[in-house]
Amino acid sequence: MENKKTIGQWLKWDFKTNGNLEIISKNGRELYLEDSEGHWSRFEYDSKGLEIYQEDSDGYWAKMEWDSEFNQSYFEDSKGRIIDKRTPETI
Repeated sequence: MENKKTIGQWLKWDFKTNGNLEIISKNGRELYLEDSEGHWSRFEYDSKGLEIYQEDSDGYWAKMEWDSEFNQSYFEDSKGRIIDKRTPETI
């Protein structure tokens, strides 16, 4: 199994001096967060700024969809949870 480096390891980030590694988009959205233990989370957003995907170093992931009124219409995660409020016309 290939040993992949975290972004902090790749950058040789000094967590003691700099604290947690955070990558923020130009719109102020958190894209990546890593702590000194090597735990990380990453996030993706759609063009409206709504979170559509997240994953972390523990293997958890989740994806979401939103309707035109910004209500969550779909949710699925790595634990097998699925919430589907989409109508047949929007699938």
